[in-house]
Amino acid sequence: MAPTAADAGQFLDLELRVANQAGTRTVSWRIYVPTPAEQQMVIAEYLANPTVSVDAPHYNPLCRETPATNPSQHDEYVELVNHGPADLSLEGWTLSDAVQVRHRFPAPTLLPAGHPLVVYGGPRDASPPQLDVAAQPASEGSAGLALNNTGDQILLRNALGHLVERVVYTATQMSSQGSMARHPTLSDGFVPQATVGTEPVTPGRRPDGQPWSEPVPPLLDAVGLVNCRLNPDGTLTFTWPRVAGHTYSVLSAPTLDGPWQPVATGLTHGEWTAAASGEGQTSFYRVRSP
Repeated sequence: MAPTAADAGQFLDLELRVANQAGTRTVSWRIYVPTPAEQQMVIAEYLANPTVSVDAPHYNPLCRETPATNPSQHDEYVELVNHGPADLSLEGWTLSDAVQVRHRFPAPTLLPAGHPLVVYGGPRDASPPQLDVAAQPASEGSAGLALNNTGDQILLRNALGHLVERVVYTATQMSSQGSMARHPTLSDGFVPQATVGTEPVTPGRRPDGQPWSEPVPPLLDAVGLVNCRLNPDGTLTFTWPRVAGHTYSVLSAPTLDGPWQPVATGLTHGEWTAAASGEGQTSFYRVRSP
């Protein structure tokens, strides 16, 4: 079954009954249907496995002036986005993993419409992130967000303790190259951020690096037919139908399984030329918008 608009803010009481000669077994569920405003709150990005390597592109993902002394714990983060038309008070809301509450939003915490908020591992009293959006350190206990690399849950509950959103991930739904982000829209599933943007992490930003408060460019159902031409100098020129108002990106990977890395972004025309490959080298290309 699916809830209707009239069910918003209410509970659905469901029962499953199975009967045979030995008796009847009943299993019950009570499911909360978030209000229209709560339905606009989205877990948009998470980093559960920060790197400790200073040479990695996603080291110090929160842009601290002094990198965290315990990045495995302190650099974990969860990005929330209010993509509804109205501001929303998060006072008393909680963020949990599969074990316990890890953060309780203090008073006042008002998340404006179209804005994000980043909850990070810590510490609570030093080395704050240098982001241009609101950020709060995990408030409950000394373990930060405690997101497991082998799989975990991220649960967002309102001030009454009712579940508003839940993300469940496994070890295979992690990226060694950075965070996981919803793409191409906030209604879609999570993909490695490094495969859809120019940065491996984008806390407080859309996957394309733009502010959430900026209008989201319309999505194309498909880029269209991509043609490839081998030039006399060994370069490859890709062309595709251009749609007015859209920008394009080209991604490249050594195999079809990736990892896909952006090699050109912000293209306003339907053409791009790749450098000549060395003998015996194989490259795969993907064109998307934006």
